[in-house]
Amino acid sequence: GQHGDRYGVLTLTFQSESDPSAAARRARDIRDQLALLLQKPEALHDPYSRGFSAADSLAQKINQVILARHPDVNVVAIHLTAPGAAKNTVWGINRPNFLGRDSDEVDTDTEKTGKIVMQVIPATHRMEVHMPLLSQRGKLVGTLCTVFIWTETGQSADFYGRSLAIMEEARLLTPDDRDALFRP
Repeated sequence: GQHGDRYGVLTLTFQSESDPSAAARRARDIRDQLALLLQKPEALHDPYSRGFSAADSLAQKINQVILARHPDVNVVAIHLTAPGAAKNTVWGINRPNFLGRDSDEVDTDTEKTGKIVMQVIPATHRMEVHMPLLSQRGKLVGTLCTVFIWTETGQSADFYGRSLAIMEEARLLTPDDRDALFRP
């Protein structure tokens, strides 16, 4: 885990690695990257989605398209206030157990104001960028959040720039008919 806790055993096999010391270095690098993702042992059992079904909302499908294009992003979330609803909730995310959950203040505020908020969280090595989700014509329709796992704080400028590029990709995928985001 993140704090050196042991949760189990990781076994890796490298087919194309002829140098045992290089394979050992690669294995340690993979182990260390996985440790950054594991905040607690229970995280090993959390569902993680890469792909979508026909029954998913358009917001979830857009989310999965973005993840397919950017596999190094840890989380992409789309927060929307459904027609007639009072609360902003999660409508697209690669962590299915978060679908339908209430959004936090940052995501709710971003949906209303269009402000971009970047949070670098040292305790979990997460960098979150909460951005406006815009429609193809530039209308504010919700919030888009990207989460990266960093190993060096200097990566935040790169992750911020990449998040802005993802925001533009999402805009090109998001219809001007906001209600379409809630339908399959």
